[in-house]
Amino acid sequence: MIFVDESGDSGFKEGSSAYFVLTMIVVYEEDVLKIDDNIESVKKKYHIYPSEYKFSKTSDFHKQNFFTEISNLPFTVYAIVVNKKLVYSTELKKNSKKFYNFFLKQLLQHAPIENKTKIRIDKSSSKVFQKELVSYIRQQLSNLNLNIKFLDSKSANLIQLADMVSGAICRKYAQREKKQLLPLIIKKIKDIWEFQ
Repeated sequence: MIFVDESGDSGFKEGSSAYFVLTMIVVYEEDVLKIDDNIESVKKKYHIYPSEYKFSKTSDFHKQNFFTEISNLPFTVYAIVVNKKLVYSTELKKNSKKFYNFFLKQLLQHAPIENKTKIRIDKSSSKVFQKELVSYIRQQLSNLNLNIKFLDSKSANLIQLADMVSGAICRKYAQREKKQLLPLIIKKIKDIWEFQ
């Protein structure tokens, strides 16, 4: 199974993020419950429960504890990092939906995705966007019969994991002076692809 979330934004206005990161957490289906239970235990241990882990809202203290606690769980990370200065397409710059869809497609093509893979994405977007995204991905990756669904991050610990990892990757590129968290899970990272 694959769980997807992003960090940064798809905008190009003043104040928009310099980087956009899409992250996939790849997990064997039989390990999903184990990871979910472990994250739930970490929340209770550090008094996060019943709230959610969200990189932009979680303190560095709790981020450090989170990554330390989950570093031995059975998951693999693939991510794409987009320096928006390198995006020249007017269409992608003007349309945030097309921007997101395009880079999700790029990530799925870059990582080893098998037929009938289950993909779960944070459902923070509208239902219209969700429908367009599924249609686009199925059209672009027509050789794969992908099972794509959207989950509310508040009740989906593995989406929260994708959010936290995505945030840590984005911090590495955008805020080099801050305390870096990726070294805590470096053995989990299969590939961070820098879009050129």
